[in-house]
Amino acid sequence: MPIVFELKSKPNLPLGVRALTPGEIEGLTPNQIGELQIEFGNRTTPVSRWFRVSDDSNGKEVIFKGSLEQVHNIGHSMTAGRIEVHGSVGRHVGASMSGGEIIVHGNADDFLGYEMQGGTIAVHGNAADHVGGCYPGSKYGMNRGTILISGSAGKGLGYRMRRGTIAVGGDAGEFTAWQMRAGTIMVFGRCNGPVGIDMRRGTIVVGQAIETAATFDKGPQSSSMILTMLGQWLTGVASNHEIEFPKVDFERLQAWHGDVLAGGRGELFSTQR
Repeated sequence: MPIVFELKSKPNLPLGVRALTPGEIEGLTPNQIGELQIEFGNRTTPVSRWFRVSDDSNGKEVIFKGSLEQVHNIGHSMTAGRIEVHGSVGRHVGASMSGGEIIVHGNADDFLGYEMQGGTIAVHGNAADHVGGCYPGSKYGMNRGTILISGSAGKGLGYRMRRGTIAVGGDAGEFTAWQMRAGTIMVFGRCNGPVGIDMRRGTIVVGQAIETAATFDKGPQSSSMILTMLGQWLTGVASNHEIEFPKVDFERLQAWHGDVLAGGRGELFSTQR
């Protein structure tokens, strides 16, 4: 049985719960967990002030319930275990995580999977801005792991992404894959504005026609078996989390190569206009 955190009432200030990862609470009783301190605005407060804590598991599985839009840092820096969120949630879900999985049954706010190092995040809804990116001054964004978003994502998707995979079932906002360093991004809907500006390496697949920067060279129509295998792998991973992405004919996509100003080793595939 999991440890369940049920929010008593919606806080009027941001509530930071990075201390409530499976690794941090493993072996603690609900009463001990209730005494832990979490962030409330610029102060701290006991967990029991805001959450009803139930069950007596070993803490390897955690569930959050309630109106969680003001609850931030769920799964921040987690290393193992499973977190399930029932409801829409605040910022920094899974930021800097290196293992385990987070399932969100709702929408996720900004900075989902920021500087993620491993593990899996699955969002059964939309994500806001800056998925899989990095904080100011950091060299790389997401560096390993998988992020699945059944709906749409905002701007800055995959900023400075280094490794791993991001898949978005709907549309993505401006600056998708800006300064991408490597990894894989798949957007099954549309992207707002040019894609992959200043990317060095990596693979981007977009299910709709895209706007390309002048610094990308047009290649041949793709018939890559690697793209087909990538699609099959993603279908299997998404199915494990009950997410279904739109169908794309991966063997009939237009190829682009760039950004030539950053070395030109990135791959961009989309349907033709």
